[in-house]
Amino acid sequence: MKRFASLWALIGTTLLLPQGTYAAELPTAKLQRLQTTAGSANAVTVSPEQPSDVSAELRVSIEERLAAASGAIAREYTFVGNANELLVLYIEDNAESDSLENNYSPMIESIVELYSPAGQKLQERYDYPEDFDFQETEGSHLVFSLPETGTYRLVFEADTASKGGEAAPVDFLLKARVADYYERLLIFAHERFNQDRYEEALSFLDLATEQSPGRPASYLARVATYAEMLFEAPDFYEQLDLIDTNSGDEEAVDAFIALVYERFSTLERNEQSTIVNDLRLLEGLYKRAIVNGEFEPETGFEPSLFADTANFLATGVPNDAIKQILFGL
Repeated sequence: MKRFASLWALIGTTLLLPQGTYAAELPTAKLQRLQTTAGSANAVTVSPEQPSDVSAELRVSIEERLAAASGAIAREYTFVGNANELLVLYIEDNAESDSLENNYSPMIESIVELYSPAGQKLQERYDYPEDFDFQETEGSHLVFSLPETGTYRLVFEADTASKGGEAAPVDFLLKARVADYYERLLIFAHERFNQDRYEEALSFLDLATEQSPGRPASYLARVATYAEMLFEAPDFYEQLDLIDTNSGDEEAVDAFIALVYERFSTLERNEQSTIVNDLRLLEGLYKRAIVNGEFEPETGFEPSLFADTANFLATGVPNDAIKQILFGL
């Protein structure tokens, strides 16, 4: 399945998918273990196809570290959910990474099951846009659509010996939340992106940027969607095949730069402006996040690269930083 990552032809994934920890990316709330129910009579139902412009507070909020030396663990939670809400589960296997450091990787079988109020086992509904989540980067996400209002049952089990391996300690981090409006829009946009329905994806991302202009994920996803539209088309690769991009000689570099700029220029003026403005906004958002201690970048990431890319797309002339990303020059 595709992801928002086909960006090397524009400026490289190192820039648009910056690595680090962004503590403010997803909404936070007071987290609690739910043994019985958690709900609110005023909870907002947002239709997948017609999301209302409302941010619902997180009602279902689970965060628990599940650890056991015996090699097996089981937990069950119940909560009240509303029809059409999206439940996001995040699972991080901490024991596996620790074991790898000790040159031992146990056979871990983990099971997550969600049951509807009617007792029906639900299947995962949506693919999560992992590339644009900066808080939860070490594990994986599951997204379920809740079909009706009522009490749901969430079951988590893990057993290191279930596949014939030796019993070894297990250590998981489990989180569950109802996606707020902004996160829903990112999920819906990602689904359309994977289906090559780019215009629909962009419509959801436009709503997301309007809803939360201070959060970078929707800007990153919008630029990435345009990049996919421009640089993953067969005719672009036909032209690219005529250029020896691996040679690094000046003529090939100039030809590639001209091709990228020519491709970008085929967009409508308002679309060009959207991309350029998004990149410039991203520079400011990341600079502020770093100053405030909300984002800790890994080595090699500089927020100024966003502005450098915006200037390249606006003028057709890349500076040395952009050439370094594209060609290692």
